[in-house]
Amino acid sequence: MGVRVGFLTERMLLGFGVDLVVHETARRLMLRGFEPTVFTTRSDETYRDAPYPIVDLSARVGSDDVFSPSFMLASLEVLQSAGMEAWVVETPPFYDWFEHLPAPVVCVEHGTPPGSFFPRRLGRRIEARRQRRFEDVYGNLRPGDGVVAISEYIRSGLPPEVAGRAVVIHNGGDHYPLATAEAARALRRRCGVGEDEVVVLWVGRAELHNDLQPYKGFRELLALAPAIASRVRGVRVVALGRGDDAARGAMERAGITPLFHLPAQDMAAALRGADVLVSTSRWEGFNLPLVEAQFQGTPVVAYRLCAHPEVVRDGESGILVATREELLSAVVRLASDAEVRRRLAEGARAAVARFTWDAAADRLATYLQRCLAEARRHPLLPPTPPVKDRRYYLKVARRILRREGIVVLLRESLSALRKRARHLLSSRA
Repeated sequence: MGVRVGFLTERMLLGFGVDLVVHETARRLMLRGFEPTVFTTRSDETYRDAPYPIVDLSARVGSDDVFSPSFMLASLEVLQSAGMEAWVVETPPFYDWFEHLPAPVVCVEHGTPPGSFFPRRLGRRIEARRQRRFEDVYGNLRPGDGVVAISEYIRSGLPPEVAGRAVVIHNGGDHYPLATAEAARALRRRCGVGEDEVVVLWVGRAELHNDLQPYKGFRELLALAPAIASRVRGVRVVALGRGDDAARGAMERAGITPLFHLPAQDMAAALRGADVLVSTSRWEGFNLPLVEAQFQGTPVVAYRLCAHPEVVRDGESGILVATREELLSAVVRLASDAEVRRRLAEGARAAVARFTWDAAADRLATYLQRCLAEARRHPLLPPTPPVKDRRYYLKVARRILRREGIVVLLRESLSALRKRARHLLSSRA
C-alpha cells in the first residue's frame, strides 16, 4: 500500500485556482504510489470523477460553520479515524487545526493579499489571520512538519526561521492540453470574433459588487478596455472566467466581450486563440493564468510585482510594467504589432516549460517522504483533541485582544453569544 495522504482545503469548486492545484497534485501523487484523500468543506460536480476520494466535512458533521470550534471538534473526529499517514494543509480554516493533527503536517503557503486591498475591518482580520498562521503554526512546527511555498516571492515573505525551512514548489501550468491552431480558430468563430480581429484576453472572476478579490483589478479592466479600443482598430477585449449579470452589463458597456463559464475542454483553445493576455492584478502568489497562456504560446502583459518576474520573462515571453499607463502602452504595442507578438509567442512556451504538474508532484512526493522519515526518527505522542473549557476560551480571547483589539473581541463575543442563543432556541423548538 502507498502512503495515505490527506489534503485539507476549504472547497473543491469550479473556477478557483487553489482547488485546481489540489486536484492536479492529488491525482499525480496517485501515479507515484500515494493514496490521497481530499477533505473539504464545500464541493460541486467539477471534480466528481476524480480518481481520489473527496470527503465533504460539512455534510459529514452536519454543519457549515467552518470556523467554529464545534465544527473543528466534530471534523477532527472524522479526520482522526481516516487513517492518514501525512497531511497537506492548503487553506484556512485548517491551518488552525495544525496542533491537533499528528505529524507530519505539510502546510502549503499560497500567500495572503495585504489587508490594505480590503475594507478596513476585513483587512485587519486578514492581517491577523496571517500573523496567527506565521506565529502559532509555523512558529510551532514539530519534527516532520514542513512548509511549501508556491513561489520564491511567497517564501521571501515568511519569517526568516520559517523561510529557511520551507521549500519552493511552483504550480504547474500544463493542466489544459496544448490546443491546436484549428481548435483556437474554431472557438474564435463560435464567439463571433473576426479572423482579422486582435483578441486581448483577461482571465478572472468578475465581481462588480462585493468584490472578494479587489486586488485582481476588475475595475481597472473596465477602464482599460475602452482606452485600448480608442488606440487600436480591430481589437476585441474578451473576459474569460466567472461573473454575474451586473458584471456582464458593466463589461458590455465598456466594450468587453464576456465569456463566462466556458467548459474546461474549451479553455486551452480560448487561451491559444488570444493574441495577448493582460493581467491587471496588483497581488499574486503565483498567477496561474499567466502561466496557462504562455503554455499555449500566448504572450502576456502584467505588472512587475510579486511572483510575476518568476513566471514571465520580461521581453522574451511577455512585458512587465510598473504603472497603469505603461500597462496600457504595452497592450497597445502588442495589439498593434504582429511581429512583436510573434517573437514573444515563440519565447512563451520555453519560459514556462519548467512549470509542469509532474515536476510539482515529484518535488512534493520527495518532500513528503523526507517529512515522514523525520517524523519516524522523532516520534511524538498523539496530539490531544481540543477541549472547549474555560482555558480554551480565555486563550482565544487573549489572542483576539492582542492581535485585533478590544472592539473586535467584543464584537466576536457578542456574535458567539447570539449564535449560542439561536442554537439553544432551535434545540428547544
